[in-house]
Amino acid sequence: MDAIVRTDLVDRFAPVIAAHRGGPFLQGEMLDALTLHREGNLTIAWAPFDHVPANARLVIVGITPGRQQAENALSAFQKALAQGASSAEASRRAKLTGAFSGPMRENLVAMMDRIGVPRVLRLRSAAEMFD
Repeated sequence: MDAIVRTDLVDRFAPVIAAHRGGPFLQGEMLDALTLHREGNLTIAWAPFDHVPANARLVIVGITPGRQQAENALSAFQKALAQGASSAEASRRAKLTGAFSGPMRENLVAMMDRIGVPRVLRLRSAAEMFD
């Protein structure tokens, strides 16, 4: 499946993520390594949410992933790389795992199911979009 991916960032951070040896990604030296910009007490860190399928029929736009979503995506990205996946495939897996993950996903799925998104996309539930 063709996808739109910011390969410059994926290629820049894939070795950093692959080399991480346990613990949270978004603290200490790892946070420093993933930081794109810092201003005062605000930090913008990269997380693998770059993957967008070129044939997507629905795009859900959020302002920014939270810490839990970013940690989930980074962990899935690292696991995929360790399994020998390409950085593009690792990005795909990370996005499916991390996007709107945790309680946020349950709420989002419930809302989309209620307004009929699954019917339009020929799914049983909006949860299938994250499989």
